[in-house]
Amino acid sequence: MRPRCAAPTRSCPCVCFEVDEPGEVFPYGRFECDTSVSYASLVVFGRIRIVEGRDLKARFFDALMRKYSDPSLERPKGFLPRLDEVTVYAIAVERITGKETPLPARSQQWPALDRTKTPNARPPTG
Repeated sequence: MRPRCAAPTRSCPCVCFEVDEPGEVFPYGRFECDTSVSYASLVVFGRIRIVEGRDLKARFFDALMRKYSDPSLERPKGFLPRLDEVTVYAIAVERITGKETPLPARSQQWPALDRTKTPNARPPTG
């Protein structure tokens, strides 16, 4: 059985895939709206395909487990009894874009430095 998205993948293989890593929230000015978050993100554009063949799918899962599994767990390596039930996708990357907002040093954050975007704003009194 193929997943629901397999048919559109074959008829229109253009995709984008986004990955981000959020960092710390930090103040840059004296008002609550003067708050941001450090982060890094990538967007990959390319063409997607379904990985065919048990050997290629098994190589993917072996690499995934090498990177993310706990090596202290005693489980049979490379034993993937449900491999035929899984769909693995591959993206041929055509373009990558990225952005980041690094966490500023404390000396560049409020209250040490006020970088508000509305310096003339005054909070209501009373």
